[in-house]
Amino acid sequence: LDDDVQDLVTRYQKDPVFLEIGEKDVSVSDMTHYFWLMPNTKKIPICSEIIRLCGRSVIFCRTRRGVERVAKDLEDEGIGVRSLHGGLTQKQRDRAMASFVHGECMSLVATDVAARGLDVEGVNAVIHFDPPENGKAYKHRSGRTARGGSEGIIIALVQKPQKKMYSRLQRDVGINCPFTPPDFSEFPEFEVEFIPPEPKQRQNRNRSGRNKNRNNRQSYGKKSRSKNRPSNQGENRGQGNRKRHSKKANTHKKPQTKSRRKNSGSNFSVRKKAGQKSRND
Repeated sequence: LDDDVQDLVTRYQKDPVFLEIGEKDVSVSDMTHYFWLMPNTKKIPICSEIIRLCGRSVIFCRTRRGVERVAKDLEDEGIGVRSLHGGLTQKQRDRAMASFVHGECMSLVATDVAARGLDVEGVNAVIHFDPPENGKAYKHRSGRTARGGSEGIIIALVQKPQKKMYSRLQRDVGINCPFTPPDFSEFPEFEVEFIPPEPKQRQNRNRSGRNKNRNNRQSYGKKSRSKNRPSNQGENRGQGNRKRHSKKANTHKKPQTKSRRKNSGSNFSVRKKAGQKSRND
């Protein structure tokens, strides 16, 4: 039972009856354990190489986001994987499990939700990508391999700050293994059928189509602006300048002053002639 369930049983039940199926406890003494020291940046390529050499593997992460990230990175490395965590619907989890059981992928990346009750034949390796919570979780994770007397290995990808925690975990489960750099030469030989990730042609085609149309729309808008803007601006500026010049020219004409001069001149000549006539008279 889980610790929380065990606590409820102790607090609220008297003389409970336990019915257990399968092994009472997972024995890790018959398994081969590796504790490899490495930086976080080396985990994905090393994990990818482990899967290529061992074949069917289960990789454990502590969080849902970690599962999705590791699965995506392994697919980028060319490894066929499936994700399994509590954030998926029951239908999605069943589909992922069926794909792994039927050999449609090489590896299953999961949280601890898949550690118990996962019974799949032919799992050659368990990889602790992230450290388990405690020794009990380490046992249940590791128990996904070496089932029914078959051979299996367990690899913990250890960062230097995690070394002390893994040392305490080894004492809890009763093993004593050295911390070493990665060494694939000690691996047993497994019959491996390489399975690449599923092609995502439909998804990529839809994405490329959307991006293509989007780029066309953006480029079309930019081209129309860049082509029309200078010419329109030049024409508008030219028309604006012509209008300004025509307005200035019209303001300099001043037709009223000219008419006044003509009228004043004609009146002066009439007055002059009239004056001359009066003198002669």
